[in-house]
Amino acid sequence: MSPRRPKPLYLAIDFGSSHIRAAVGPATGKPVAIARTPVKYLRPEDGPDTAVEIDPEEAWKTVCSTARRAVSESKAHPESIRGVSVTSQRL
Repeated sequence: MSPRRPKPLYLAIDFGSSHIRAAVGPATGKPVAIARTPVKYLRPEDGPDTAVEIDPEEAWKTVCSTARRAVSESKAHPESIRGVSVTSQRL
C-alpha cells in the first residue's frame, strides 16, 4: 500500500494596517486555521500628523512567526502546503 498524500492546502498572508494574518486552508472552502499578530509601528516624531514607520526586519519576523503559527494550528504537514499568497496595502 502506498503512503497517503496529504490533502493540498494553501497559506494566505495578509499584511494589514493593524495586523498580520495568516490562514491555512483548501483552495475552496473555509480556512482550517487563522493566526493574527498586531503590527508594531515606530513613530520617529511626536504629533498628530507624523508618519509611522515599520522596521522591515521586525515585520519579516512577524510574518514568518504568524505563518508558522497558522500552519502549526492547522495540524497540516508542511509538505501539504502547495502555494502561498501575500497581500498588502504597502507599495
